[in-house]
Amino acid sequence: MMNSNIMQSEGRLLLFKIITCLTPLLFCFFVYFTDNVTYGGIFETGKYSSIALYWLGEYSSDQINPTRLPGYPALIYLVFKFFGSNNFVALLFVQSFLGCITFYFIIKTLEELKLDNSIIALATLALNFAIIFRFSVFLPNFFFIFILTLSIFFFTKFYLNQKISYFIYFCLLFSSLYLVRPIIHYAIFLTYPLIIFYIIKLRKNFNFKFFCITILLLFYVVSLGTQFLRSYNYDKSMIYTSQSGQHLFWVVACLSKKYACGSKNMKVYKELKKREEVEIDKLKNINLEKINNIRLDIAKNYIVYELDKEKAFFAAIVSYIKLIFHSTFIEMFGAFKVNASPLYISGEKDFFMKLKHIISNTFTNKYSALYVVAILFIIILRFIQLVGFTIVVQTSNMRMYGLIISSIIIIILATGIGLGNPRYRSEAEPLLMILGAIGINGILDKIRR
Repeated sequence: MMNSNIMQSEGRLLLFKIITCLTPLLFCFFVYFTDNVTYGGIFETGKYSSIALYWLGEYSSDQINPTRLPGYPALIYLVFKFFGSNNFVALLFVQSFLGCITFYFIIKTLEELKLDNSIIALATLALNFAIIFRFSVFLPNFFFIFILTLSIFFFTKFYLNQKISYFIYFCLLFSSLYLVRPIIHYAIFLTYPLIIFYIIKLRKNFNFKFFCITILLLFYVVSLGTQFLRSYNYDKSMIYTSQSGQHLFWVVACLSKKYACGSKNMKVYKELKKREEVEIDKLKNINLEKINNIRLDIAKNYIVYELDKEKAFFAAIVSYIKLIFHSTFIEMFGAFKVNASPLYISGEKDFFMKLKHIISNTFTNKYSALYVVAILFIIILRFIQLVGFTIVVQTSNMRMYGLIISSIIIIILATGIGLGNPRYRSEAEPLLMILGAIGINGILDKIRR
């Protein structure tokens, strides 16, 4: 009888895992049947698809500059090559399939850590629209999540088994993130030193340690060098990405607002762009590197001499609060054009009036209610993830694992200063899931005891 109950319990758990893995595909069908495949063009679809079309020889421009990293356009290229140019339906379903694989490997990572037997932990994945929604949007965030999840799975395998093949897979995948999203660039200052320190501390021979560190740095150089080569071949620029200056313009414009972005301060942004045009007109030989350096200098000078430091500091704090606790429903409602207007009322003039509108509409507008419930759910989840971080760093044999995972989270979130959009948190969600599962397991153990 006991064996029968155990088998039934394992069967239910397996079924729930299968359903969880399928949630990106199920959401994809919802997007397709509601005729929202491209969400009316509200995202940056064209900026990435045009690169793929250029590679296919079907774009009118003589040359596409390498401002955007090539990882996601390469995927679009393959989809368009096999299913036809501008076939965004095929792209949507390919992305959702990759979403299913992502969820599978998140669960497999939890299995490696012996954390996969909790329905509560799995439910936090099945209901994680911060990840699910990303796989229906034509932006590189989802591709970053997919590759990062696979790399963390192999790193987890390596951490638990010290098998060198797992580390090679991890290095290959993790380094490829440098060709998908520039946010991972800062890993060389935090994550890589922690990994190297962990390898040095392993009870392995010198050859093993030397090989691992060499492979780690070699893949990093090759991946980074690929993008440098693209820039150099384009106009002799020695630059990884020319997006950094433009991104800093956005950050300055966001920090110029009382509660950060939301929407940026267009007056400040236009002023920065005007100064950029003046400086560029002075150049004789223009290339991406020089333009990016001009943008960086203009933004830095504005921060030093014109930005109200006290207000900017407050805006930065608010932006991180929004980044960490904001619900993806704020994006989804806009994308699906649903009636959730109280959520979009500006709080610049009267924040408490906006808060009052949201709370009062919770009882009359189902979307406002869903948003409020989601925020409460996220707050609880963040507490559990903090518990998970505390547990893992207090466990001697898992401390370095927790620190390395957390370092990647810090790097991803650090680049979201001023922006406050859950899109810029989404890449960290698989890692937050791991900490959350550790936290849930620890809390349940205490309750049992």
